[in-house]
Amino acid sequence: MYRQDFDIGIEYYQGKGINLGEGKLIARLRNIKDRLYTLKKYISLNDLCDVGTGEGLFLDALQKGGWLNVVGIEPDKKASEFAQSKGFKVIRGTLDDLGVIVEKKHIKTVTLFHVIEHLQDPKAAMAYIYSVLPEGGYLVIETPNIDGYGFRKSEYEHPLVYPEHLYYFNESNLNLLLKKVGFKIVAHGKRGFDQYNMSIWESLFRLGFLKSPFQTQDEKNSLNVKKGEERDASRGIVREVARKALSVLVVWLGRVDYQWVIVQKK
Repeated sequence: MYRQDFDIGIEYYQGKGINLGEGKLIARLRNIKDRLYTLKKYISLNDLCDVGTGEGLFLDALQKGGWLNVVGIEPDKKASEFAQSKGFKVIRGTLDDLGVIVEKKHIKTVTLFHVIEHLQDPKAAMAYIYSVLPEGGYLVIETPNIDGYGFRKSEYEHPLVYPEHLYYFNESNLNLLLKKVGFKIVAHGKRGFDQYNMSIWESLFRLGFLKSPFQTQDEKNSLNVKKGEERDASRGIVREVARKALSVLVVWLGRVDYQWVIVQKK
């Protein structure tokens, strides 16, 4: 599945800026922690280049986890400068710069988290990555799964359907694309953004009890405690336990929006 017009070039991403709002930042950090927990089961995360690294949050998590020789590529000026100011090794550039970085930094693993869906020619890009990786090197991809429950249930009126996404993949055609380029599939699976911290409303939608994952303002007001009122502690604990339990059930059933795959150069 692909967008009709491929009129969003790299210049769009070179001036996109940074997004570090407090609420979003906390969720992103939890999401990265969960992502790392999954990936380190299968591969070493040393000698890694993260393409489209943004503000460097993934690199930060890697360094704090003790992984060595990790670098990033980021086209946006503000995001790359922010990452560099925090001491992260981030090169301002594009995927085209990967070959030089792999050679100079002795990179063995390349990560593309929510990048492939933005590329104008995914097959050519994957072939390029295959050509610059050393033998035995790894590529990790995470991208929306167009066959995910949320996409289908909402009849594709979904938050992850927006203009910057040029392509959408399901598990079958993503794996087929990578195999055709020459990669060997090592592991693959499903996950969601900050998947163990979904709202009760979101979980009920994904479990089939609601028609929409979105609340109207009246519904939000009826579920939220008014400002200034004290919450009942026991009720808050019960609600939090229920929210966590429903999130776990959603993940266990695989009703999440992302897919990930780890492949190796033969």
